Parts: sequence; C-alpha cells; structure tokens
Amino acid sequence: MKEFPTIERSIWTSPKPVHVQFESAISAQNLTSDHLFDLIDVPNFFERIDSPLPTDEHQILQVLADSELITTANPGYWNITNAGAILLATRLQDFQSLKHKAARLIRYQGNSRVEIELKQTLSKGYASGFEELMNLVTDSLSKAKGLGKGSGKKKTAWPELALRELIANALIHQDYSTPDSGPLIEIFDDRIEVVNSGLPLVNEQRLVNSPPKIRNHRILSLMRQMNLATETGCGWDRIVAEAERCSMPAPLPETDEDTTRVVMLSPRALTDMDYSTRIWSVYQHACLKFANREHLSNGSLRERFGIELKNSAIVSRLIKEAVEAKVIVPYQAEIGRKHMRYIPNWADSDQSSFI
Repeated sequence: MKEFPTIERSIWTSPKPVHVQFESAISAQNLTSDHLFDLIDVPNFFERIDSPLPTDEHQILQVLADSELITTANPGYWNITNAGAILLATRLQDFQSLKHKAARLIRYQGNSRVEIELKQTLSKGYASGFEELMNLVTDSLSKAKGLGKGSGKKKTAWPELALRELIANALIHQDYSTPDSGPLIEIFDDRIEVVNSGLPLVNEQRLVNSPPKIRNHRILSLMRQMNLATETGCGWDRIVAEAERCSMPAPLPETDEDTTRVVMLSPRALTDMDYSTRIWSVYQHACLKFANREHLSNGSLRERFGIELKNSAIVSRLIKEAVEAKVIVPYQAEIGRKHMRYIPNWADSDQSSFI
C-alpha cells in the first residue's frame, strides 16, 4: 500500500465504515440498569414509538437492545451505544465523546452576527430534546419582525413543517466522524440558517425529487421509528413546497469544505428578491413540479409568487431569466409560447414525456 498512497488514504478515509462504527460504538459501558435509566430518557423513547412503557425491567432492556440503543456487557450490566446516547441522552454532557455534538441555537439582533441576543445549548439528546429544541426556535422566532401572536398560541410567518424538516435533517445527516461541534441554528430578523458538519450525499442542485442517500442509517431508522423523520427522501420536496405556500424564497443549500448550511429567507414580495434568489426559486419550483409529474408554466409561477393574471408579463420575464440562466428548458418547444411548459435543465435528458 505504501506504493499507492492515494488508494491507501481513500481506504482509511472511506465514510461508510466510519459511520457504521460511530453508531454502534459504545459511549458508556458496564452500567447497572439504574445508572443506564439515569443516563438516557427511556420513557421518552416509548412515548415516541407510541408504545406503553413496560412494567417489567427486563422487557424494557430487551426492547432497547433490539433497537440497538444498548448492548449487553458483563452479566447484569449494559452498554449504551453512540446512537442511543446521541438520541436519548438525558444530559449529553454526561457522555464525554458526544458532549460537543449538542445542538446550539443563537438568536441575533437584526440581520448580522454583531449583536447576540440569545445563546442556548440543548443539553438533551436529539430525540429526547427535539420538541424542546423546536420550542426554543419558535420562542426565538416570535421576536423576529413580521411575527405576531394569535389566539393564545405562538404564530410565526415561518412554516413549522419546513423548520422541523430542516432541523431534523441537520441532526440526522451530519457527519459524526468529524470533531466539529453539533448542528447550529442561527436566527436573524430576515432569515434562519441551519448548519451541520458534512457535505450532502446528493448534489445540492438535485435535492428535490432525488432518491435518498443515507449517511447514518441507524440514527435515521431510529428517528423514523420515533416519528421524527421519514426515510422516503422527500424531505426537501416538503421544505420547498412549504416555502412556496408561505410566499418565501426557496431555501438555499450552501456548502463550504466539509460543512452544509441551509438558508431560509423570511417571506417577501418578488420585488424584494435579488436576481439569484429569483432564479433559484424559479428553478426549485420547476423541480417540485417535475417531482409531481407536472410542469412549470406561466400560470403555476403566477400562483407560486401570488401575481395577478393582468401582470403575467412579469412572470414571462422571470421565465426568460431562468431560461437564459440555463436552469430550466422548454418542454415540447413546438407548442406556442402562450402554452409553453418548462422542466428543470437536468430533466431534459430524463424520462420527461409524461402529460
């Protein structure tokens, strides 16, 4: 192997064994059942899987072991796996190797990082503390401009379903093999940014309608079992659809070395979007339509941006911009311009002959 350093390096840095090792590796070992129950939130797990908590301790331990949250150690003692700890920890700081992976939230004043209004670190595991994390996000968003209250319940201009998908994705799909800190949620007056370690396994241009590629199979499976995730690969489709429903620009994924950042801008009029934001939103609309076996049209884009029929010329200019930017292409170009339909640029060579 010394004669082929590139091949040797690729073997040692191959992501699959690293991630498999992380999920099944032991984070705490040789624990009594009482100590184990103190370290992880067992009632939360059973509540999330919609199952009553067994009254028999042996049954509880067997279910946890079957789910690969714990493993047997010496007779009468147990180990907690990394997957069990990162998802169900009562206090992540109790796990030396995982405490740096705690999710963090920062609320800034205004639209820059100059003044910090709030800093919060989630002490619990990702599953046991998920609702608490979402409540922290909702509380922070209630202070942002354009947000108000309604009938005693916090009401925001941000789609809750999209936020849950974004945050769950960051928790699940991060690269656990890196020493980087856990997911970071940054809240500004005009946007939310969700950051996690690791690059997407799917080209960020093809997140909509892309078959799922999974980095952390066991963690995803457990989050799905606890009704906190899906395994269908349609999470980004939902996020884009929710953004459209709430008159928001399409969320923008950004990558930098080994980090992924998703930027979700607040709801705004088309006139308040810059060129790149408009083009990206049109492109994502075309991707979403294609995923639904439909096509982008002047009418669908008018509905997406809330533009009246009498102003359809504005939409025509938008389409012209996107075609010139080569992010969408005409579908069946022989049809007259008035009835022209469009598909994403990558779909031109795909199976796109549906009606």
